[in-house]
Amino acid sequence: MAPRPNRAVAATALLVVLATPGDAAAGDGDGRWVRDALVIVSPGMDALGGKIPGAWYPRGRAEIALSQARAFAGRTSLKIRLKGDSGGCSRLVQPAGGNYRLTFSCRVFVPKGQTFTQMPAVHIWRSQGTLVARGNPVNETGKWVETTLDIERPAGQLFYVGVSAAGKKGARPFFYVDLFALKRDGEESLPLANADFEQDTGDKRAQIIADFEPDLVNIWSAAKLNKDGLFHKAGARIASWGKVEYDAALDWDRRLDEFKKTAAARDIDGKIVPRKGYPPFMYRMCHHSPTWHEYQKSGLLRILGENDALGQDNLCNPTFRGGKDQCFCQHCRRDFRKYLQKRFNTEQLDRMLPGPVEEFSIADYIKRIRPTHPGFKLLDDPVAREFVRAQYMYGKGFIADIAASIRRTAAKQGRVVPFFGNQGAAWGGNRFPVFSVVISDVVDAQCLENSPMEPYRRTHRHAWNALQYKLMAAATRWEKPVWPLIDVSAFDKFPTSERLYPGEALSNGAVPMLIWSPHTWPSERTYKAHAEYARFLNSYRALYLQRRPIARVALGYSVPTCVWRSFFSYWVYWRAASNHGRWIGTVARVLEDAHIPYDPIVFGHPDLLDDKAQLAALDNYDVLVLTEVDCVSEPQAAAVRRFAERGGRVVVIGEFGTRTEDYLPRRKSLLDQLKAVPGLRDRVVSLPASCVLDFKNLKSESEKVRTAYATLADAMRPEARLIQTNAPKTLWLNLWKDAERRRIALHMVNYNVDLQRHEFRAARNVEVSLDVPEDFAFNRILLLAPGTPATDLAFKHGNSAVSFRVPAIRCYAVAVLTTDNELNVADLIATARRNLDRARVAGRNDGASAKTARAALAEAERLYRARQYADAQKAATAAVQASAKP
Repeated sequence: MAPRPNRAVAATALLVVLATPGDAAAGDGDGRWVRDALVIVSPGMDALGGKIPGAWYPRGRAEIALSQARAFAGRTSLKIRLKGDSGGCSRLVQPAGGNYRLTFSCRVFVPKGQTFTQMPAVHIWRSQGTLVARGNPVNETGKWVETTLDIERPAGQLFYVGVSAAGKKGARPFFYVDLFALKRDGEESLPLANADFEQDTGDKRAQIIADFEPDLVNIWSAAKLNKDGLFHKAGARIASWGKVEYDAALDWDRRLDEFKKTAAARDIDGKIVPRKGYPPFMYRMCHHSPTWHEYQKSGLLRILGENDALGQDNLCNPTFRGGKDQCFCQHCRRDFRKYLQKRFNTEQLDRMLPGPVEEFSIADYIKRIRPTHPGFKLLDDPVAREFVRAQYMYGKGFIADIAASIRRTAAKQGRVVPFFGNQGAAWGGNRFPVFSVVISDVVDAQCLENSPMEPYRRTHRHAWNALQYKLMAAATRWEKPVWPLIDVSAFDKFPTSERLYPGEALSNGAVPMLIWSPHTWPSERTYKAHAEYARFLNSYRALYLQRRPIARVALGYSVPTCVWRSFFSYWVYWRAASNHGRWIGTVARVLEDAHIPYDPIVFGHPDLLDDKAQLAALDNYDVLVLTEVDCVSEPQAAAVRRFAERGGRVVVIGEFGTRTEDYLPRRKSLLDQLKAVPGLRDRVVSLPASCVLDFKNLKSESEKVRTAYATLADAMRPEARLIQTNAPKTLWLNLWKDAERRRIALHMVNYNVDLQRHEFRAARNVEVSLDVPEDFAFNRILLLAPGTPATDLAFKHGNSAVSFRVPAIRCYAVAVLTTDNELNVADLIATARRNLDRARVAGRNDGASAKTARAALAEAERLYRARQYADAQKAATAAVQASAKP
């Protein structure tokens, strides 16, 4: 019952896009900027100042809308509609320090006929959601009623202020709110006393331009922020996001009833699947429905003309990730029948299916075989297994179709508009984003949403954030940028993370989105910290452009192993049956703590992600670590064997190659096969699972943790350790080189934080010895850090190692091995290029200054390539000066 030889059979869209790689946009002058964007800012609509109600947002299950028909003091009021048992509106505030009485007040209008189990009342919450105080409920309908609440506020507290109510089950009552005010000691008005819900009256976009000099403004409302062309005039590009999420319909969409009938995801019994979670996204839609797919795609194409790039929220959510027994809608069933007819011949289908393929229902089939195939045993059935494969292929195909449509439409306008989307985050649990890795070749940038990393997430010992940045960058062999984002509200709980997050991203090959604040303007502290990083990036652009990691250890990530363990429609995911996804983060943590640089190597799947370049890259490493990688293809097995035959060490934790890439069992595991080869026995190291389990568990005895750590770290033979240091385990190190190996940069991130005082405990007197190639020439080491001047470090250079001491690392710092003023020249050249690019974005790139700058830049680049840095600096300086002129 072997399938036809042609394995790449799926949605037509997938076939089309696989022929046009996802990085096509980056190959010409209008798309290359995606790779060079270093300063990305993401402010919300409140950056415009007055008339913007963006600071008010739903609390609980409520929908907020503006109403001009029911306004009390200004042009608009807020209309609050409850969609659940309770809800309202709220806003985060942080008055100045000191102890005093706060009075929060507003006017509330409850229309006659609206009934509540608890009438609207003002509330004050702690930022974590704890109720601090509740005022008396409004007791009248049909008229505006003022309601107030006094509290004694201790110093330094964040609060949510707002109005909340409770409705009857199944009812959707509504009320209006207007004339908010927040006063100190009953006299001094704080920034809430505005009838039209303005956060403030100041347009802060010019401030952002001056403080950040952004390359890209990237957030849902970016085009609206650029409505007068202010960012374009400053040379910054604009990227807005699609109107709706990739997989969810808005409750207030006028076509919602139509979508529920024609596009809603359905469970195995045919019932519509509601989407649980934060309103207003309440119904999960399926891209197998042409209606929904075209609607979602058209939302992006509609805003294409006013944007330089397009983003799509939650691109990592195909409907099979929605939950148990979804999606089995009529469109999924139809497309699976088409898939089977393309993939198998008639004789094969007669053996596979219980009846004619035209009448086949995958939903009925799964229900029928479940009694004999519970849980993961479903994957033993060939038809059930094909449905998993088909859904992944179609899911990727739909995204590929969106990307292709954007490229075609932009090409008709003589433009290139890169496409990207939020691909989730690789932080473990059942969210490990194998689908995000699968779609990496059809988007132009890898956008990740995450949360503050160690020491803030301490459920077990792992390195999820560092690993996810490296994994997504390595998935395209560093050809496409990785853009992580963290909502600034996360920094309220852990203020030090506002500095740690950008440093962590930059150290691991990503470019962080700064001040990502769609709901509220960031605090002054966060704004200053991120502006400092922006100045640092603008000053040292060359350090982060066209760089490649230096490592001798490869950490294998297996797409097949994860794909077969991550299919929520069957309620199977890797936590239940595979250790690969769990252990890989723990091993990454050991490598980080031991200061052993590593790169992920992605083992793909022939139907989902090509891995020829990945397997060829194994020649660059000395050690390959595999954590329970059981689903392995023959080309992957051959590559691992060649790796061992040329002298590489293969460290296996758990099993290796007990199944094929299609989840079929092997008679003899690849691990046993490798060990059976006499010349390879010493090069294949098999470690017990206990060393991972003992290390990751925070409750393990300290002696077990030390033993497990030593076992894992010692498995990397000494020559794989590029770094010798006395640095503590909380200082993580990464090595990078530029494309032409003119410099080597050691990036250092300090995770040692006092969580009570919100301060970094600086790592001091860190001794470092680096292995460097014998033909690598340098004569200085520069120490760079945001907010501090560059300094030279003394060093000793032996045969193949250089040693130096770093006096202190507070949060993030970089030690750069370079020659004379090479880095300065490279930064000047990068700055001149960016200035010319800004001029082009602003529409002023054809003047005499631009022509002079281009000529000087060409000369600077020629001299730089010839390593004539003194002369190159003069030409590059002239290029910067000329390109900076309007």
